[in-house]
Amino acid sequence: AQAVLEAAATAVDEEDLLLPTRFVMDQFPNPFNGASVIELTLSQRKPVHLRVVNMLGEEVTAYFAGYLEAGTHRIPISMGNLPSGSYIIEAALGDRSLHKKALLIR
Repeated sequence: AQAVLEAAATAVDEEDLLLPTRFVMDQFPNPFNGASVIELTLSQRKPVHLRVVNMLGEEVTAYFAGYLEAGTHRIPISMGNLPSGSYIIEAALGDRSLHKKALLIR
């Protein structure tokens, strides 16, 4: 049994070891009327892609693509050109992502 555990431990993907232990996303206010803020908290510097998709999964806008340092970041977003409805805010970190439902009310 010990050999199996050791083999399993060495099978861990190196990228998984580099993922932050903390990756948190919030959006406020929600519901909102055109302008909102996305708050991302990372425990270490990582590449992040922040985008908004509609309920069909189609990207309606991208807000950020690049590296963020460890800490809390507030990214203002404006969706004034979009119709009222439900949207999904996605923060992707490599092959992992967080999703937050956002309600845009006019």
